[in-house]
Amino acid sequence: MLAAENRLEVARRSHICGLAPYLDGNGVLRAYGRIDAALCIPYSAKRPVILSHRHSLTETVVRHAHVRMKHQNVDATIAEIRTKFWITKMRRVLQGADREAKKFAEVFEPERIQIKLSSKGIDWIFNCPANASVGQGLQGPGRLFEKD
Repeated sequence: MLAAENRLEVARRSHICGLAPYLDGNGVLRAYGRIDAALCIPYSAKRPVILSHRHSLTETVVRHAHVRMKHQNVDATIAEIRTKFWITKMRRVLQGADREAKKFAEVFEPERIQIKLSSKGIDWIFNCPANASVGQGLQGPGRLFEKD
């Protein structure tokens, strides 16, 4: 960040070395490159905000994109995030989010919920994929059906 502020070259060992970082008029660290020549791409995609994988805002951005993309695979989520942000070590951050989703599925105990709802005359199907990055499909994590 200090190098970008002083218009100095970023250290070669830095995670953002290849991104050509600069500070915009608002003091936000952004990346620029050859994509600037594209006319049909919005400014936020041409010059994304650079976030560290350790930054507190990163987790919020990743969760929001994951939900907005309806829990699709990692590549779809990365594409969504990169329309506005460039997160260092993004795949590692998303793998952490996948681990959290798997833990949720373990804690969620769909069998116990199925039994409880069945006793009230409601069939419930839990659609949890074996790989959390695969997604839920259009139905979401579960569907309810009234018994006739």
